Amino acid sequence: MLGLWKPQECQKEVLRLYHHNGFPTGNYLLDPVISADKFEYLCAAHKYCIPSFKLPLAKDDGKLIKIMEALQQFMIKYSCYDGDKQEGFIIKAPYVQNQVGFGLKFFKSYEEFLDKLRNIYESNNTSLGKLHVCSTDVFPYLIIQPRMQSNNESKIILWNGVPQFVCSSLKGLSKRKSTVEMMSFAEEACKHLKIQSNNVFLCDGITRVDLFCTAEGTLVVNEFESLDANYGCSEAKGCQLATKILHYYCKILSKLI
Repeated sequence: MLGLWKPQECQKEVLRLYHHNGFPTGNYLLDPVISADKFEYLCAAHKYCIPSFKLPLAKDDGKLIKIMEALQQFMIKYSCYDGDKQEGFIIKAPYVQNQVGFGLKFFKSYEEFLDKLRNIYESNNTSLGKLHVCSTDVFPYLIIQPRMQSNNESKIILWNGVPQFVCSSLKGLSKRKSTVEMMSFAEEACKHLKIQSNNVFLCDGITRVDLFCTAEGTLVVNEFESLDANYGCSEAKGCQLATKILHYYCKILSKLI
């Protein structure tokens, strides 16, 4: 629905269900992982996450100079975050999955970034599949991060905060990190996010933690997902997890009826 509705406005409307007898409700409606308000959870769990810079898209000439100065300092600080061969930075958007609605953009210099930003403000966003809609009409901010040398990623599936198994992209991190290391790191990251988000992070069911590994061998969280997390795994593990998810929602529904 990106391009028809604004995610931030949807978030505000969802809060009308705060006292509703449904699911999720109450403080869990503030969970940034459920809403995919990515910078909020990246900020809350920054100790475990890839460094991120929030770039507001609302034009505020009074703050623009300070924001751009802060961005330049961010770029200087993290220009070699993933080693000397790091190829600049990426720009991505909140509220999207698998780049649907906003494709990743790359830049190496501040001047190149300004060109990208100008295009974001002036051009239609073809990824939205809607005519005459710019990214600035949809997203309140963008996220800037160091570009990893390797986009190899391992996805850790947890249930009720306890690691279950590792499902990876075509080239995961198994050659660089053991399963124990990755699962332990993901578990610690979830616990930390739970605390730092004032317990609004709903992680009693399925949670997925996507991990990168830096050139120096440091694990870092790329993204968190929860209720709608995809999980690719063996048929046996998939069936077991699907059964857990079914029982999870049946238990919730039985309490609400």
